[in-house]
Amino acid sequence: MSKRIAIAATFTAEPLGDVLAFWFAQLTLSVDLAFAPYNQTLQQLLDPSGLFATNRDGLNVVLVRFEDWLRFDGGLSSWVADPISAQAKLDRGLTDLTAALSASARLSPAPIQVVICPPSANVLRDEKLAGVFEALSNRLAGKFSPQGLVTIVPPAAVLDAYDVVEVNDSAADELGHVPYSTEFFAALGTTIARYATAIFTPRRKVLVVDCDETLWRGVCGEVGAQGVEIDPASRRFQEFVVGQQQRGVVVALCSKNAETDVLDVFDQRKDMILTRDDVAASRINWEPKSTNLRALAGELQLGLDSFVFVDDNPVECAEVRSNCPGVLVLERPAEAFTLDRMLKHIWPLDRAHATNEDEQRTEFYRQERERSALRESTATLNDFLASLELHVEISDVEEKQIARVAQLIERTNQFNLSGIRRSEAELRHLLATGTLRCLVTHARDRFGDYGLVGVVLFGVKDEAVEVDTFLLSCRALGRGVEHRMLASVGKEARALRRARVELAFEPSAKNEPARRFLQTLDLKPCNGLNRISADEACAAKVCAAPSSAVEIADRKADVAVADENRANIFQRIAHELNTTSAIVEAIAAWRLRDGEILLVDDEREHTPLELAIADAWGEVLGVARVGLNQNFFELGGDSLLATLIVSRLRQSFPINLPLHALFDFPTVADLASVILQELAETSMDDLDSFDSDFEAWPQAGAV
Repeated sequence: MSKRIAIAATFTAEPLGDVLAFWFAQLTLSVDLAFAPYNQTLQQLLDPSGLFATNRDGLNVVLVRFEDWLRFDGGLSSWVADPISAQAKLDRGLTDLTAALSASARLSPAPIQVVICPPSANVLRDEKLAGVFEALSNRLAGKFSPQGLVTIVPPAAVLDAYDVVEVNDSAADELGHVPYSTEFFAALGTTIARYATAIFTPRRKVLVVDCDETLWRGVCGEVGAQGVEIDPASRRFQEFVVGQQQRGVVVALCSKNAETDVLDVFDQRKDMILTRDDVAASRINWEPKSTNLRALAGELQLGLDSFVFVDDNPVECAEVRSNCPGVLVLERPAEAFTLDRMLKHIWPLDRAHATNEDEQRTEFYRQERERSALRESTATLNDFLASLELHVEISDVEEKQIARVAQLIERTNQFNLSGIRRSEAELRHLLATGTLRCLVTHARDRFGDYGLVGVVLFGVKDEAVEVDTFLLSCRALGRGVEHRMLASVGKEARALRRARVELAFEPSAKNEPARRFLQTLDLKPCNGLNRISADEACAAKVCAAPSSAVEIADRKADVAVADENRANIFQRIAHELNTTSAIVEAIAAWRLRDGEILLVDDEREHTPLELAIADAWGEVLGVARVGLNQNFFELGGDSLLATLIVSRLRQSFPINLPLHALFDFPTVADLASVILQELAETSMDDLDSFDSDFEAWPQAGAV
């Protein structure tokens, strides 16, 4: 099912279309793009029937350039003429935008990403005005919680991630309010695509790292704990790993070493940033790393497609790629600059929002290791459950818990009956309208607190309580929590005087544990639903039967489920597509598909000027062959693309080519003649001072 990204901007934003289409094609995501009419941000945010409000299962994007609020009221000159009045207009604009964003968050179930776009060069030259815009950015960010439905992206976030040399395009801004260069639109579109990917795709939950030459320089087994070097690049990598752990990623070690040698480094080196407490699991031995990754997946009860593995050794990386498809394998660069660039672009570790449970995940897995040890020492499942001293609390959801509930709905695969995914905004909408009710489950035992681990969403029909979503975090499986959850739903059905409970179930490659749970119940299938009487639901108890050999094989198969193609593109992003120039080149190649741009006409030799125009047409139109006498608009051009063409030609030649020139002279041959005539009228002083990469342009008109 396609997702939708709706975009509204204070400027012409359609150049983002190709950038976003490129990324979603690479990521094999089905996404529809919809652009609001020009400069209609507030209208789209407030319109109950507009693009944003009707976007039920996607992402709404607002692009704001503060100076555009003055554009139609004197422009930046109004700041010079009357700064007090201009400041009042900017303040009013911020107030209106804040109110509209809050209203839209109530109207639409889709999250909203607001990108504050960089100001023009004219603003940056005015230190006071630049400070005003920076203050507006900070004020807007302060209006919304980082965990809320509205995410504010400051200008620096785009520019810090991507090395955009030339941000603004003053010519295109003047011609058609297209204020940014191709490079910046590529960076901006990539930023949006990355955030959408964090929302639309499952997140990687585990970061597994090698030790020697990855966490530190040197081989600890040869030089000892005091002999390894923790150089600046190693410190930067460890800081990254700790930062991911604090955001809820599980950190594990996988190293070919003697375990005591590795632990000595952690224990003896005070300059280690990563500590033993940050590590949830490890496999330090001489087994193949693919074998150890599979063992870690079994211990953590996660699929291999939840793993990111970083190692400095290309041979080890190749071995894991070959034997663990779906694991995102990254080779740790030796150079600090290249390493830092890679660490900024590991998309699958992004979190749209973090919860308290994320921050405590390492402790949860430590507790689970202790429970596993207890399980091995007890004779039966019932003995094990009794010794856990398990305490389960089930209650109606509270406001502060909704973000965690949405996170569980997005991420839970193994014990998820229906597999329905919902954004936080959609969940809030369903609860606010009373369409569904939500019960949440907390659990704890003598080893520690599991946190919020279970969710039930249900509606009420004439004769039954219909369960829409029934899920349980994998860390609470096998303890009878799911049976207590069903019993709680049965009690709700009784209280509502409904005779039965109906459970929706959608089988998948990953939810075998949910299917096995249903098999322990006395269910009566009907019209795709699994029915159980309210009384039987209330009496649901854990089944102590051991897993069969088939079930164990199913569990191993579940671990092996992976999406190898997506892992490959994420690897390419981290290693290659992490600069603006690389992204622009990749988009151009993707659009053309057939290779270099050719000017098609064999009657005579083409001039450098004609070839330059054909090259600009091909890049903007996405065509590989341009006829000397083909009409620009018949090739797919429009007024927006004409603006981009004229802007490029203005940058390449010292002429003030008007926009209507392309409408009046829509072929390469005719436009070349117009530019040649303009060049002939350019003074020699202008020619001497003009610097361009265009080869021998003064002779461009020679035929």
